[in-house]
Amino acid sequence: MVEQVAVRPGTTEQGMEALRGDPYVRLLTTHLDDPSLFTGSPEDTRARQRELLVPFLDFFLRHDTARGHHRGLFARKGLLDDAGGVRADVGLPDLAALRIHSDDLRSDGQRRRLVPGAAADGPGTRVYGSSGTTRNTDGPVTILRSALTSELSVRTIAGSIEWLLGGPGRAAGADMVIQAAPEMVPVMAMPGTVPAGFALVGASVFFGARLGDGPPGASPWTRIEPDVEEVRRFLLAPGAPKIFLATPSGLATLASQPELVRAISPTGEDFLDLGEGGMLLTGGGLKGLRGFASVLDLLRTARTVFRARRDGELVAPPVGDMLGLTESTSVFPGRPGDPEDADTWVKCPHPLTYVGPLESPSRLRVVPDDEFGPERLLFFTDLACVDYLEAVVSGDLVERVPRPDWPQHGIVHRRRADAAEGFQVREGCGG
Repeated sequence: MVEQVAVRPGTTEQGMEALRGDPYVRLLTTHLDDPSLFTGSPEDTRARQRELLVPFLDFFLRHDTARGHHRGLFARKGLLDDAGGVRADVGLPDLAALRIHSDDLRSDGQRRRLVPGAAADGPGTRVYGSSGTTRNTDGPVTILRSALTSELSVRTIAGSIEWLLGGPGRAAGADMVIQAAPEMVPVMAMPGTVPAGFALVGASVFFGARLGDGPPGASPWTRIEPDVEEVRRFLLAPGAPKIFLATPSGLATLASQPELVRAISPTGEDFLDLGEGGMLLTGGGLKGLRGFASVLDLLRTARTVFRARRDGELVAPPVGDMLGLTESTSVFPGRPGDPEDADTWVKCPHPLTYVGPLESPSRLRVVPDDEFGPERLLFFTDLACVDYLEAVVSGDLVERVPRPDWPQHGIVHRRRADAAEGFQVREGCGG
C-alpha cells in the first residue's frame, strides 16, 4: 500500500532546500549543463543513463516517506543488496519493475507517491491536469510539480527545442506563439512548460488564445478561442523563424474558418505568412475531433492556411509533431519536415528520459535495445523528475526505429493500447 503524503502549505521537513542541495540534483545539473548531452550516440546516452541510475534510486531512499515506501518497494522488487543499499549491478530494464500506470496517477494517485520535500505546497508549485478527453470516471491525470522539478522540466524541454530546431542557438531571436491562454500556464502542462522552454533558449513567446465560456468543470482546452490581436502581433513581430504551436483542434479551427484567417492576416490574405523558415508544431492527436480522418489529413489542410517562405518564395511550412504527456517532465519531439514523409513522425526522447519499450500490453518486459520494428508498449522513466519516481506505462503503442546519429533511437507513436489486448486503456496525454 502506498502511503498518503499530505500537501501542506509551509511544510519545511525535508523541504525544497534539502532537495535542491541533494547530491543527485547537483549531478543532474552537471548533465544538463553538458554540451555533449544531445551530440552523443544512443550508446553514449545509455552509458549516461546507467551512470545516473544508482544515484537516482539512492535519491528516493534518502528522501523516503515516513513509512519507507520506496525502501519497501525496492526491496520487494529485488533492487537492494544485503546491506540495504541499491544493488551496484542494477540495470536500466529493472526500472520496469517500478512502473506506474497512467491511470494510477488520476485524482490523488501521484500525491500519494510524492517525496516529503516535494509535497510542500510552496512558491512555484503547480498542479497540472490532463485534458480529460477520455472522460474517465476517476478524473484526469493530475500531477504536482514542485518548483525544483518545474525548473528541471523546463531545462529538459529547452534542450529538446534546440535539438528539434537543429542545435544550440537556433531558437535565439525566434518568435513562437502557442494557441493557449495565459490562464492555462499554472494548470496545464504544455502551456506551463513548453513556452518557458522556448523563452529559456532565447525565443519571444506569445499566447495566441483566450478562454471562452464553457460548462462547469470543462477542460481549458475545450474553451480556447483565437486571440486575433495577439496572433497578429506575433505575425508582425520582427523575430525569425516564426513557430506556430497548436493542438490539432486549434489548427482545425483556423483551417475551417477562412474569414478568421483573413481577420488575423495583417494583409487580409487567406493564409497566415510565417515568413522565412517558419514552421508548425503540433501534438496530442485528434482526440475525437470530427471532420478529419487523421492528423495527417488535418495537416494537409492546415498547410494551405499556413505558409512559410524559402528564399522569399511561399511554400508549405514544415511540421513538427510532439508527443507530450502530463505525466512526463519531458517531451518527445520530431524534427520538422513534410508530414507526408514518414521520417517527420519519428520522435526523439530526451537523453535524461530512459525509454524501455515493453513487449506487449500483457507481457510487461523490456525488449532489447537493438530491437526495432514491432509495436511495443511505451515505458519511460524521467531521470530529471525528483518529486516522485516517474516510471510510467502510458498505454501508448510505439515503434522504435534506428537513429544512430541521434542521442536516442527514435519512436513512432502508432496507437493506444486496447482493453482486448489485456491492458486497460490509460489516457494521460493532452496536458
